[in-house]
Amino acid sequence: MSYYAGSQWAVALPVLVETLVVETLRGTGAWSAVNDSEGAFASEYYLQINIRRFEAEYTAAAIPTARVSFDCALGRRTSRELLASFSVAGAAQANGNRVGAVVAAFEQAANAALSQLAERSALAVKSSQVPSTP
Repeated sequence: MSYYAGSQWAVALPVLVETLVVETLRGTGAWSAVNDSEGAFASEYYLQINIRRFEAEYTAAAIPTARVSFDCALGRRTSRELLASFSVAGAAQANGNRVGAVVAAFEQAANAALSQLAERSALAVKSSQVPSTP
């Protein structure tokens, strides 16, 4: 295991991922409201995310590939009904073995996974048995 000297994420990884998820879901325009876990308002749905991978993978090459994957569970808050359980993933090869290039690859990989998450979440709500809009 290795790391770049003097580098770290701006916040803890779960907080970073939550912020990215909230921004992504809000950005789709498909949801009437999207709140983070600290939000004061009750929501109709909850999204639980397990961060399975968020790492730079070095193989025989000196250039890493950023790999991001999440296991997701989407449900109704009041009934605790599970609407969908799915995994999403993204990968992007850095264009060099430098911090900036690796961070850019993480951004690409995370955006790919988050795009899938947004699509799958909206589809799960729309196809649930009880008609409702996200």
